[in-house]
Amino acid sequence: YFFGFDQVVGAAIANPHDLQAQAKFLSVRNRVDGAALVVWLIYSALFDASRFQGTPGKRLFGLRVVGIDDGRISVGRAVFRNLAKLVCFVPPVLGFLWVAVSKNKRSWHDVLSSTRVVRVT
Repeated sequence: YFFGFDQVVGAAIANPHDLQAQAKFLSVRNRVDGAALVVWLIYSALFDASRFQGTPGKRLFGLRVVGIDDGRISVGRAVFRNLAKLVCFVPPVLGFLWVAVSKNKRSWHDVLSSTRVVRVT
């Protein structure tokens, strides 16, 4: 329901040959995508830099995001780390799969941001 998206989708589906309806759909969809990206970035970065050192999902699995020195990371580094995740998607998720073959078990976004994920014992 963001930005009247439900109405725009309905108009685009009802009139598939109406270029204005299709253009409006794409415009609103891009705004919704942008808003979702900003919300995700703020959510992830604030949790990674918090005293919890990771999102609730990481905490559930006993994981923490730390700097190379094993300390907490700053909000700036957390933002950079999460933006760097987008790079991992460029060659079809190769950046995330890199963990399986990497000696240090670090994804590309962790290498770029000088962070790592550790298991809490």
